[in-house]
Amino acid sequence: MANVLKGEGTMLSYSADGNTYTTIAQRVTINGPKMEVGEVETSNLDSTHKTFRPSAVPDSGTLDMELFFDPDDAQHEAILDLMSTPAVKYWKLTLTDTTPTTAVFQGFPVSFELNGMENEGNIGANVSLKITGAITWA
Repeated sequence: MANVLKGEGTMLSYSADGNTYTTIAQRVTINGPKMEVGEVETSNLDSTHKTFRPSAVPDSGTLDMELFFDPDDAQHEAILDLMSTPAVKYWKLTLTDTTPTTAVFQGFPVSFELNGMENEGNIGANVSLKITGAITWA
């Protein structure tokens, strides 16, 4: 029987050098990576239906997260700094299994949006990271 992993405790960390990681605080949700394989049409004039082959260059996609935003938090400030001065960093997604499984990749933030500014709301932020290159699963 397969294990069902809990989402609680899933971590996302970043690093400048791929050695020492700092965990992003106050994570609410993490979605991704959303990996995709492109399609290349192979239909010809004799085809009765469109045909395709997989692209030779997969796209590691994006990782999206929502967090409770604290402008005084050093990790949240670092994400904002990367929006002002874009740079590729190392990122590590750590799942909650016994091992635990990790996905390590390089990427950079491509969007940052504040939300929750309403009565009885919690101020949050939606952040999207573009993954560049391959993801290493361990």
